[in-house]
Amino acid sequence: ASAPSSRVAVDSCANYGEVTATTQYAGGVAGYASVYAKACANYGKVTAVTNYAGGIIGDALLPSGVSYSFNKGEVTAEKAYAAGIVALNVAHNNATPFVIDSCYNAGTVSVTSTSGSLGGVAGNMLAGTRISRCYNVSDVSTNGSYVGGVVSRLVSNATVFSTITDCYNEGAVTGTMHVGGIVGNATVTGSDSTYVARCYNLGTITSTNEKNGFAGGIGGTLKAFVEDCYNVGDVTGAGKNVGGIAGYNGSQSKAMYRCFNVGNVTGALTDVGGIAGAGRFLIYDCYNFGTVTGTDNVGGILAQPYTGQAESYAATVADSYNAGKIVSEGSNVSTVAAAYPGSRKFYTVVNAYADTTVNALTAYDLASEFGKPIGKSTREMFDQDGISSEFELQTACYPSLKVFADNPYNNFFVASVLLGDGDTFENVTKPISIGALEGVEWTVSDNLSISDGKVYAKVAGPATITKTTGKFTRTYNVVVAEPTGVSEVTTSKAIAARYYYSVNGVRFAEKPSNAGVYIMQTVYTDGTTSASKVLVK
Repeated sequence: ASAPSSRVAVDSCANYGEVTATTQYAGGVAGYASVYAKACANYGKVTAVTNYAGGIIGDALLPSGVSYSFNKGEVTAEKAYAAGIVALNVAHNNATPFVIDSCYNAGTVSVTSTSGSLGGVAGNMLAGTRISRCYNVSDVSTNGSYVGGVVSRLVSNATVFSTITDCYNEGAVTGTMHVGGIVGNATVTGSDSTYVARCYNLGTITSTNEKNGFAGGIGGTLKAFVEDCYNVGDVTGAGKNVGGIAGYNGSQSKAMYRCFNVGNVTGALTDVGGIAGAGRFLIYDCYNFGTVTGTDNVGGILAQPYTGQAESYAATVADSYNAGKIVSEGSNVSTVAAAYPGSRKFYTVVNAYADTTVNALTAYDLASEFGKPIGKSTREMFDQDGISSEFELQTACYPSLKVFADNPYNNFFVASVLLGDGDTFENVTKPISIGALEGVEWTVSDNLSISDGKVYAKVAGPATITKTTGKFTRTYNVVVAEPTGVSEVTTSKAIAARYYYSVNGVRFAEKPSNAGVYIMQTVYTDGTTSASKVLVK
């Protein structure tokens, strides 16, 4: 944030001392001020006896901003709103926004009151706030509400908008209600005047309120236009309104584009969804791979629309799919989009798919009057020629959003295995295709080999194919009925060595002279291998 010449600027300053405000507004650099802070750091202990403690600024007046700054200290407000960078700001405007750019929190932030609100980077942010390229790596936990890995609460109005872009959270986030990996509560009084884009969460999200939890991987309550966001952390709510991306949206319809969730989503009550728990969302081009668990009103994408009596309160799920397990014994349970009777007006489900190898279509799905999910087996999911152009189709892969082509978490979950026609995992007779995507490492048991995106069997019997990305790993167990061979595959790569095996796995030092069928393994100079059957007469 560049400072106008007539304003106060603080550049390249650091605090190592202990700062205490006997009432409110404590900051490592500024407590209550109109100030532009750049390249500042806090290592000290910052405490507000009542409200608003920030590692850099307690309360930012108009105009203010913070950039390229960080907190590694202990920040505490005994009542409400503590944050690693800024606890509170006054409302700014579109011409002079309040900008927090390229900042991070690696310190401890806490509130001691049961009503306290907490944000890893920012606390209570009013209209005209722009938060970009910020992140939090510390756990954020309180017994209060409005808890976010990056920002506690973000407000917009009909004329002044607020945004969160290119931010992420790695810490565990825990609170009673309105708990999110990026924002606890994003609220708005104007249409689409809050914007959340290109954000992701890796931490676990937990809301402890046993009635209304409002927990989401990106936002607990997310009344915002959302695009290109994803969640990896598990999301758990002791109550209802729990979602992989958003827990709840109670305002007019808000659009969500190109988002995915791979974390498990668990609610102790109702309204639990792989993408969104409850609310008037317009969901396009999204998918879920996480297990979704709840008592009732459970959906692989959206659980409860809460549609109103006007089209401005509509809900839609389109060009989206669910490949996550659904766990519920309720009656309003859908592989894609659920709703209890009486809340289905202006609710549309179109071109939405469910992997029926993972979940059979439910009785609710089959009876749905607002749009039935399209059930397809895992194999059929790999060839979704009817899905939108936002997706890319690749061999042995679920449809993958193009915007996440280089994302390792996305690639791990969309990459899969594709058996030959007529084969099953218990009876493999043909080469197996694998989803050879960036960031996904494939390994096989000793009786298999990998070459050019295919797995070949050298020896009959049980075998394993494993994919790994970071902490994620999945093993596919197969039984090879007969060696598959690669005699039909040709290559121009330079050969380093060749080895021969009997069908029982016995290795020979040179090509066998006795008549029979053998497996020839070829090792190339680039480190890859291939295998083929050879007949010695």
